[in-house]
Amino acid sequence: MKPEITDQEELQRMLALKRHEQPPKRFFKGLSTAVIDRLQHPEPLPPPTFWQRLGLDFDRKPVIVCILGVTVCGLLAYALVLSRNVKGPPPDPVSDTSVPSLVIRSTPGQMDSAPPLRPPGTKPNDMSRTGDAVTVTPPPADSLIVRPWPTPPPPVPAGK
Repeated sequence: MKPEITDQEELQRMLALKRHEQPPKRFFKGLSTAVIDRLQHPEPLPPPTFWQRLGLDFDRKPVIVCILGVTVCGLLAYALVLSRNVKGPPPDPVSDTSVPSLVIRSTPGQMDSAPPLRPPGTKPNDMSRTGDAVTVTPPPADSLIVRPWPTPPPPVPAGK
């Protein structure tokens, strides 16, 4: 509340000072003729610049932003095109089959005492034992069974 009162008091003091100020008497003598003259005869326009003569006088900031955006999009498109030509890693020299396999390492004593490890759904003849590693070959893709998601049970009414 206090700052509003001081602001109001300062405003009243300033208006009281301005009330006593008056412009010189010659100010009002030619004021109306000067205003009418300026309205009827405005100042001439400055000569057009080179860009205005070509019709290219516009704000350049949006144009620069647009060019920058097009450049960034072009670089991204170029990178995407180049990424399609990237070659994959070289084939593993140990694996000579094109089918991926799972290699399970074990300790030397474990191979003799434990039954061979098999993933679910594979037959014993799908596995081969070499040294201390078991190589598991997955079944062909056409033997995989795809089941749909189970449907949820119907909601139970709250009243029963």
